[in-house]
Amino acid sequence: MQGELVPELHDIGKLSDMLHNFEKFPFEKYGFSPDTPTWRGILEHHCSRNFELFPTSPDTLMLCMADDLASAISRVRQPEVEGGPEWQVRKLWRGPSQKKFQFLDPMEIVQFLRGNPSADEYFGRYAVAIDERAEAAYPGMNITTLRTHSELTGKMYRLLKAGFQVNEKEVQGKSREEVGSLIKAKAGQWKLGVSRCRFHFPARPFRTADLGVFVQLEETFRLLKSKFDDHILFISPEEAIFLYKERGSAAGRNSRQRSPGWVLGGGSPHQPERIRPPETRFATNSERAEEYRFPITGGGHGPSHL
Repeated sequence: MQGELVPELHDIGKLSDMLHNFEKFPFEKYGFSPDTPTWRGILEHHCSRNFELFPTSPDTLMLCMADDLASAISRVRQPEVEGGPEWQVRKLWRGPSQKKFQFLDPMEIVQFLRGNPSADEYFGRYAVAIDERAEAAYPGMNITTLRTHSELTGKMYRLLKAGFQVNEKEVQGKSREEVGSLIKAKAGQWKLGVSRCRFHFPARPFRTADLGVFVQLEETFRLLKSKFDDHILFISPEEAIFLYKERGSAAGRNSRQRSPGWVLGGGSPHQPERIRPPETRFATNSERAEEYRFPITGGGHGPSHL
């Protein structure tokens, strides 16, 4: 076994036209053994009747859960829509794509994986393909790119690994049905909170020099991404959505994160406003989540005249 499991690669098989977890690929014919952690993740990241293989280790079990969470975030279940698979991602404002997706030779993917690639190498080499391939090819659900799904799965996997534990004995030697029951049990016990953070400042820019506030906003975003990249599901100049183990964790608590001359949230007298949006829930659907509105205020060294 070489290296660590790279969760972003779990669905690389969707770039080919074969069963995407490669369980039907004739490895013996080519004298190759898929024995790296990443290969185990590709082979075992499902636990359903549609696949013969299923999680046999804590890592592949968490990858299976991360995969499900990522899918749940980026798309919703739709009633069955008539028609065959639509491999190309569909942009809702453009209608069906007229371009046919070009599948890769499975052997090319196998050769690529033999080099134990990183997520960045995957995103770089197959940049065009993963932006064109839909994560789910079912008509009506093909609205998310494989890139987005892969990035979300990576974030979910690392959050689960960092915040929760699965005992080796809980998984090894179990049947698919037993592993499925274990996944449901863990999903009911573990809690992932969601926070929607809105960025605002208490004055409106009215002079050219005041536009420096947007430079400070950009610096704040860079700070957040450097510290909490795996926690960030979405970020824009107006708001961000964070995922974390529970209220009070790094991205969700009322802690101070400083950029030059500014304070993001926390610290008297500028406490974040806490509200409970009715639609926002824990990712495990077991409890409500909270929303935090983080005011951006002058810290004494920047354009605090705003």
